Amino acid sequence: YDHVDSFYEGLARVQLNNKWGFIDTNGNEFITIKFGYAFEFIEGLARVELYKKWGYIDRNGREIIPTKYDYIENFINEFALATYGYCNKLIDKQGIEIYSSKYDLQNFSEGLALVGLNYEYQYSYINKQGKIIFPTIFNEARSFNEGLAAARIAFFKWGFINNQGVETIPFKYDYALSFSEGLAFVRLNNKFGLIDK
Repeated sequence: YDHVDSFYEGLARVQLNNKWGFIDTNGNEFITIKFGYAFEFIEGLARVELYKKWGYIDRNGREIIPTKYDYIENFINEFALATYGYCNKLIDKQGIEIYSSKYDLQNFSEGLALVGLNYEYQYSYINKQGKIIFPTIFNEARSFNEGLAAARIAFFKWGFINNQGVETIPFKYDYALSFSEGLAFVRLNNKFGLIDK
């Protein structure tokens, strides 16, 4: 082999003649060495590239998510982001595309995913069924972290909402980042600092 990786979940990635596959702990070729690239198995699935398209295979080498995407990311919270043409997609582990957008799309964080609705700086959040859950449209927003999300309305001020879409910290800041370890970085009247919840 040209490259041998460590074992993950009983299989190791190997490379031979610029192709990737997997061997078992006895050194037997377990999944055919045919992929342009392959990542290690995580929770029974491996991300692979075949003919410049990406998908996922299971431990038996079966395509669980077809190798049709221009790119696909790791699963986070049971979902993966993928691109296909000019669309961003959120895909579950059964290969079902639960949401598709030509605009900004982020993975789930604390049960909600941030989605861009158009090119006009309009954002909202979807649940795991792919449904938009808040009537409020934000001009800019961030993913949920520690129960809150920074969002901006009316092109002016930032504040924070909870997972019901309710304003919990007033929309008064010139800039805001997500909470981390109980604090969030904000800017107000050209001064920077940290706020608590």
